[in-house]
Amino acid sequence: MLVKNKDKWGDKVRIIGLSIDQDIEKLKSHVETKGWTDVEHYWSRNGKNTADKDYGVQGVPHCLLIDTEGKIVFIGHPASRKLEEDFDTLLKGEKITGAGTTRGGGDGDGEEGSNKEITNEDYDKLTTLFKDGTKAICEDADILAEAKKLQRAFFVLVVDAKIDLKTLQMKGEMQCITQLFGDPAASAKIVEKTKPISSNEGFIARDMIR
Repeated sequence: MLVKNKDKWGDKVRIIGLSIDQDIEKLKSHVETKGWTDVEHYWSRNGKNTADKDYGVQGVPHCLLIDTEGKIVFIGHPASRKLEEDFDTLLKGEKITGAGTTRGGGDGDGEEGSNKEITNEDYDKLTTLFKDGTKAICEDADILAEAKKLQRAFFVLVVDAKIDLKTLQMKGEMQCITQLFGDPAASAKIVEKTKPISSNEGFIARDMIR
């Protein structure tokens, strides 16, 4: 991304990676293998860094976007954003919108579903559906064969919601995200295989294919 947009962005965009890997040598090997040499990488398991705790990181990948004024404008899973478009928007001094761009985790624009109540029954049903579905996906030989053709393949469940501490009512959305990078034909086959899960009512399906 940085190499692709180098002439346009110059030094105005920085991507900083904070790793919570226990082994720094594995981190170095991973960065070198992926060719992520234009990204700034820091190892946060050095006994001193508390960034993951300070920013409430409970799972990875976890992304924060910071605008040109130093304000955090997005918190959440990077697969739910089109980051290159977000960078272009922020460099213009404009605001980005969508889930994860407000303090409460909503979108600030009143999009349908972003403030929907998620009952305990809904949560249990959908998380069970996702877990059972992903287990079947990981055991599907055809999907595994297609995934090997890709540079990156993620199928993740993101709960983007907030809880009213008075009523203990959870509002927001449950996103079923398919993020695939690489061979278009392989990506198309995987998306088709995962649709029986992501298309279920209650999920917001987000396909990120590049």
